[in-house]
Amino acid sequence: MANPYSQVFVYTEDVNHYSSSDQNDQNSSLVTIKFMVTRRYHSRSNHSNSIEDYSTTHEFTHSFDKFESMNSSCSLFSTMVSSIEPPFQMENLYWNNPNLGNMEDESRMMRVSYSTMVWMMADAATRMMKASSGRELKVWIENRIMISEFKRNRMIKESEELKCNKSIKDNEEKRKCIMMSETWLKLSEGLSADMVRLPL
Repeated sequence: MANPYSQVFVYTEDVNHYSSSDQNDQNSSLVTIKFMVTRRYHSRSNHSNSIEDYSTTHEFTHSFDKFESMNSSCSLFSTMVSSIEPPFQMENLYWNNPNLGNMEDESRMMRVSYSTMVWMMADAATRMMKASSGRELKVWIENRIMISEFKRNRMIKESEELKCNKSIKDNEEKRKCIMMSETWLKLSEGLSADMVRLPL
């Protein structure tokens, strides 16, 4: 059963626009699909406050002919999405950019099925290539989980403690390296002095 407090938002953007010099560029026959996958926890009482615990980027490069038909394009995107294996279920899907500030307007949040999501990704790539508007398609897959303010604050506290512990550990390692460097410097200086005192 799908978690009603977990939603997955998907949206795309084409980048790396063409210029006239690209016509003779061998790389212009290739298209890059870049997936940005994140998971964020938002307070149910304050949607603007969030904490991120997962963020990865997956990049794929394919030739333009792979996207000549919607069938081949859909098959390709289905394979790419399956290979990503995000740490959350791909359910409660919405084709919408959650960062545009329209989260309260449900009429602007297009709920989609998994197959429709794949089709819309493929359609975005196909339209981009037919219009020669770009050669890189960015696909955002953002999982937003609504939690209580108390739980969000606790997660923030734990995250800060981890950062603090890592900083302490890094500083300790840095201190050890400095001590070793100073020790080797003193040893080398001592050896140099002994060599100077050696009789001819």
